Formats: sequence, C-alpha cells, structure tokens
Amino acid sequence: MRPVLGASQPPPVTSGQSLEALGALTPVEIARLKEQRIFSVDDLLRIARNAAGRNGLSKLNLQVGLGNLLDLASVLALPMLPAPVAESLLRIDVRSVSDFVQRDAAELARLLTGQLEQPIKPEDVLIWQQEAREFIALPLPSRRASQHNGHR
Repeated sequence: MRPVLGASQPPPVTSGQSLEALGALTPVEIARLKEQRIFSVDDLLRIARNAAGRNGLSKLNLQVGLGNLLDLASVLALPMLPAPVAESLLRIDVRSVSDFVQRDAAELARLLTGQLEQPIKPEDVLIWQQEAREFIALPLPSRRASQHNGHR
C-alpha cells in the first residue's frame, strides 16, 4: 500500500497501560476483553475507533458502560500527562478529560501530591489542563485562519 500524497491525519491517541489501570473493570470483564485480544488501554481505544469495534465492545455488557470506559481510557491516553499522573487522576475520581480540565487545579495538585507522594504544584496542573484543553479542542476554521494570519 502507498499513502495518498497530501493526506494526513493526526496521530492516534494511545496508551500502553494495562486494562487494570482503568480501575473500573472486574477481573471477569478484563478476562473477557483479553479473550477478544484487547490487552491494553491502547487496544481498547484502537478497537473503539470504528463503529464495528464499538458495536463489538458494547456486546460485552461491561458494568461501567462503554462510554464511561472510553472516557476513563481517554484520561490515561492524554499525551501531556506522565502515566503515573494519569493513573492517579483516575484514582482520585477524575472520570473524563473534560472533568480533568474543569476541576480546580489547587485541589487536584493537593490530591495528586498525596497519591504520588511527590509535590505537585497547582501551576503544573494548570499547564496540564491547558494542554489538555488545546488537545481536545475542535479544529475550527476560524482558529486556523487566525493562526495562519498571525504567522505572516
């Protein structure tokens, strides 16, 4: 196969963390996913990228619900977050990327410090939140035009 010239897509968001890192699946559900050759969060996100994959995943009847599970996986897959930070966010009940960017940075810093046993400053959380906001923002034509005009 040859790539189509000029066609480019953003790199897929991936996470190599284990399914256990999601903290929302029972051992039986993890076993069912592994029977379907879904061994990591990356595998889960890859399968869920198309309608057939989402349909197959929904037939597994996971207790947490597929939408909620994918929200959790999206937190683990945020490229700006070190894996221990992303996993800690799930342990402190951050349930989605939008939840993460809307939460109070000082409170998150306090909770992350307790989880990681390493000082996390609110400024660090604010930076991660801003990067996550930019990462999930829709690519609006007006934004591209203003960026293009600003670089002249």
